Amino acid sequence: LIDSLYWSHGIVDQLLAEPRHAGYTLRLTGHSLGAGTAAILSFMIRHKYPNLKCSCFCPPGCTVSDNMADECKDYLTSYVLDHDIVPRMSLTSLENLRNDMLDVIASLKVTKFQATHANQDVDKDMLLHRQNSIPPSKFKEQLDKFREQREEARTIRDVRSISLCPPGKIVQLVKTSADEPPAGCCNFRAAAAGSDVQSAPYAARWAYVTDFAEIIISSHFLDDHSSPNVLRELEGMAEVFGLSSPYEAPEQSDHVISLCRQHVNR
Repeated sequence: LIDSLYWSHGIVDQLLAEPRHAGYTLRLTGHSLGAGTAAILSFMIRHKYPNLKCSCFCPPGCTVSDNMADECKDYLTSYVLDHDIVPRMSLTSLENLRNDMLDVIASLKVTKFQATHANQDVDKDMLLHRQNSIPPSKFKEQLDKFREQREEARTIRDVRSISLCPPGKIVQLVKTSADEPPAGCCNFRAAAAGSDVQSAPYAARWAYVTDFAEIIISSHFLDDHSSPNVLRELEGMAEVFGLSSPYEAPEQSDHVISLCRQHVNR
């Protein structure tokens, strides 16, 4: 990939050297696995293109280490839509999800079918035993044995846990409700309209890599990864600022930008 970029064919250099591209810089972008690829590639070629920028949409949660995520914040920004599962996917988060699901199954008072079809208003104590009072069962016995085998295998292989996370600065679009949006959020659509913050469907905030350490099970954690859904919400925020392709901010949007920054920096 790098070879095709500049070492053999010099494609990027040829494009940047064309008179019609005077003043252009290089920006890498991608969605999902493509976002992870763009992030890694940006590390590898930035020494040649120091003005390079990278935009990653819904990158995998196992893209870079914590140190690399910090190092690229000056030129790389990731965008995550609400509960998207992919930016939260790593070896650790998937193992935690598996363990949590097995613990729930072991603590069931009813069948799995009854549990999954239970009304949301049902008292949890009617469905589950408390963790400190789970009765003995064949499944619990098998689960304990499974965990012992996994831990033994990890020790034999000398597996070291490496924390991986999404790259760069992270902008998360958080779905709002009738309640106040999460701390650190700025509801762009409401701010532009001069209306109450509750009225817009999403609020944006600067997120931390620790916010994506665990997978959130929700009704839309897969839909939130859909590129059309991500595009729609980002374009909606761009419209608030009066932006249109090539997305050069007009002067009249300065007051909105200032307002949003005040909210985000609180």
